[in-house]
Amino acid sequence: MLRHPKGTDAVPPKAEAPPLIRSFLALLWRTPLLAAPFALFFGTLYGAKPAAYREAYLDSLLFAFVISLTIWALEQFVVPLLRRPSPRGRPLPPWVVTAAFAAASLTGTFIAALIGNYTIMPGILGSARAIAIVGMFAVLFSGLFLGIISAVTFYRKAIDKARAEEELDLARRIQRSFLISSFPQRPRFEVHAVNLSSRQVSGDFYDVVPAVIGRSCSRSPMSRGRAFPPPCSPRCSRPRSAPRPGSRTRWPRSCAT
Repeated sequence: MLRHPKGTDAVPPKAEAPPLIRSFLALLWRTPLLAAPFALFFGTLYGAKPAAYREAYLDSLLFAFVISLTIWALEQFVVPLLRRPSPRGRPLPPWVVTAAFAAASLTGTFIAALIGNYTIMPGILGSARAIAIVGMFAVLFSGLFLGIISAVTFYRKAIDKARAEEELDLARRIQRSFLISSFPQRPRFEVHAVNLSSRQVSGDFYDVVPAVIGRSCSRSPMSRGRAFPPPCSPRCSRPRSAPRPGSRTRWPRSCAT
């Protein structure tokens, strides 16, 4: 048996439910809450009495559960298949997933109406007019919920993008703090370097390291084609005067352009 350093027995980790079960349990406790505003709407529309509100809540509970169940099945089994890249490597257009959610909502509405027609809501599909009314309410509420889902999704993406931009800006400041801004002065050549990232951060850097007395070595490693984009045209050293003919003076090591 595992024990802590003080001799107490170690508490075994709790087993977590699979994501499929967790999402289904969340559906069960969210459905009664989701049915409440619909019960308030239809109870007020059809009488505004305690009996009307009670009946409207039962009807809304049935519709909310069946529609939530169809959307849950779509999210768990169909959407992962739709979001897989095509054989050509092209992702599926976003409107296809949106259309799938709308179709699932409408399908769940008519399934709930069909169940209610034979149980707690006899006659809800008894005529063409009744079917048209159910369809109109289904389209109305489906559009409302799709608009809410789109707004929430856009808000989350905007928050994630702002956080990513903030992290990249912090990385840019950290990277610039590693780069030197003052360069050693030499009689025969001058050294200067600048790092201009094509975006917020690049994977390249430069440095000037004293090699021996009177000499320096400038290096600028490149990472073109890696995770970060390369900077724009880094330049390092240039000689002040050309070497004399026959001398062994060489250009100092410089960065690649």
